[in-house]
Amino acid sequence: MWKVVPLDIALELIVGAVLGFAVGLTGTGGAGLAIPGLVLLLGFSTVTAVATTFPFAAIIKLIGFIQHRKQGTVHLQVGVALLLGGVPGSILGVLALSQLFDAYGEDLDLWLNMAIGGLIILGLVIVLTVLVVAGIAPPPQLCLPFSRIGQPTFPLRHHVC
Repeated sequence: MWKVVPLDIALELIVGAVLGFAVGLTGTGGAGLAIPGLVLLLGFSTVTAVATTFPFAAIIKLIGFIQHRKQGTVHLQVGVALLLGGVPGSILGVLALSQLFDAYGEDLDLWLNMAIGGLIILGLVIVLTVLVVAGIAPPPQLCLPFSRIGQPTFPLRHHVC
């Protein structure tokens, strides 16, 4: 007999599956996608979302590591160097978050959301810059919605680039 799964658990499973697929495909998103997903779709506080993503990201990234190791696409020397720097950095980050949470409680959520959003935007800018510098992507063009006489047009019919 089928057992009914509550809607919140079903949504959590769907969010987890989408995030797992994204991380498996791209190697990223353990926090950059999971935290907004937990906050915006599931209603968690940002501090709780940050804490919840640690075991999630660790396990799904371990699965990705095992597969990429089998494929021979892991650069172990760089991975070890990142690990040696990342472990102390992670410990310091968790301790700092703990201290900030003790001092500010749930008021910390706004600042964490801005910091996470800023890091996502910074990552996007870095990736796009590298792609443009490497010649893989064309430089962006600024297109403004102006008519020929310089007046804004709405809806956007004419663009001056």
